[in-house]
Amino acid sequence: MNRPDLPENPPPARRDPDGGFTLHGRRFDDPYVWMEQTDDAETTAWTAAQEAVT
Repeated sequence: MNRPDLPENPPPARRDPDGGFTLHGRRFDDPYVWMEQTDDAETTAWTAAQEAVT
């Protein structure tokens, strides 16, 4: 389906293969957990790039 209202090239989000967290002794992999740090420069830059195309 062709959707001209959607951006053709949204900014790529870095996948962190070591990302994740442990909860109650169990490991959960989350390659995008870095995005939860909203004050981080990388997250802020990605958010600004995403907002520029939406």
